[in-house]
Amino acid sequence: MSFIDAQYRENQKRLNKTSGCIDDCIEMVIVNGRPLRIMEDSGFRKIVDPIFRSFGFTMNADVVRDHICNRASLVRKAITDQLKNKFFLYKNGHCN
Repeated sequence: MSFIDAQYRENQKRLNKTSGCIDDCIEMVIVNGRPLRIMEDSGFRKIVDPIFRSFGFTMNADVVRDHICNRASLVRKAITDQLKNKFFLYKNGHCN
């Protein structure tokens, strides 16, 4: 294995770990209902900062918020693409 291959594989491992941490933080906020500000809590920072530093990145509320917005945009686009040129009825509320 060449040096370049080794570097590439190491970067891929780091990217997978980074992505996994981001996914976990998003899950904590979106699925588990924790407030986004938990990312800034001193106790949480003491637990996760050493982990994040070992991966070579920083995690905070802004990073998580940006990823949530990006994912929401992708979901909206996917729904829009699936519904293009299709007829559907959206009924909100009820009539008396």
